[in-house]
Amino acid sequence: MRKIITFILFFSAVVLNAQETALFRVTYDCDALYSKTRKTYRWFLDVGKTQSVFYNPNNRAWASEYDNISKEADIATALVRAQNVNKKYGNKNSLEVLTGAPSSDKYTYMRYIKTNKFIYTEKLPRIDWALSDSTKTICDYQCKKAVATVYGRTWTVWYTPDIPVSAGPYVLKGLPGVILEACDADNLFHFVAVGLEQNVSDARIELFEKDKALKCSRSKFLKLRKAEEGKTYGEVVKELGINLVKAVDINGKDITNTVKPTSNYLDLE
Repeated sequence: MRKIITFILFFSAVVLNAQETALFRVTYDCDALYSKTRKTYRWFLDVGKTQSVFYNPNNRAWASEYDNISKEADIATALVRAQNVNKKYGNKNSLEVLTGAPSSDKYTYMRYIKTNKFIYTEKLPRIDWALSDSTKTICDYQCKKAVATVYGRTWTVWYTPDIPVSAGPYVLKGLPGVILEACDADNLFHFVAVGLEQNVSDARIELFEKDKALKCSRSKFLKLRKAEEGKTYGEVVKELGINLVKAVDINGKDITNTVKPTSNYLDLE
């Protein structure tokens, strides 16, 4: 009961605070297969009074340092710094999702396609959760099971009524508690909470550098994303404005005419 009371008191204490700051943060590790190799990505879900933002902290930190590198006058120095920053922040993902904004029934999605960052606002999808009596413990919280299909993927999630806030990774929400684990039916994406904390300093509920993003519709974004499938590495490099005789992998093998592997996404549309 102590944890439940703690969260209730914390919500009461900030109800009059006009600034949308994080009341608490859920940290997830996600074992994901985006293309050829499974990798583990770290995600934050910062939850405020009316909104929440889901993002990859490595990507934000990387982008901040990369902005400084772009100001470096010496090209050789800039390349070395860029390599070091890429190694420092490991697995990055540019996806960010702000739910509950600009209104409670909408979300704003932001992500890169190649070198361009796109942003769109969409109505939250209707999610018909099938609830279960099954239980398990995650991060010392007792969780209940629920299953639903969202944008073509079927998700099995575990949420905790001990934190009675409708929030979760990506756009997964609508349950009487925060989602602490989520896995799709194909086991391509498996989010598991590895920590929860309150009083997160300087955690504002907002998208990172959204002014640099190009506005579009969801349908337009999906068309642009799909257009990248089936391209060879040579075509991708050429479209970036890089004039190379051939494209090679880390082992020096010519992959100019090799088709990029198909990418997996949190949605199937």
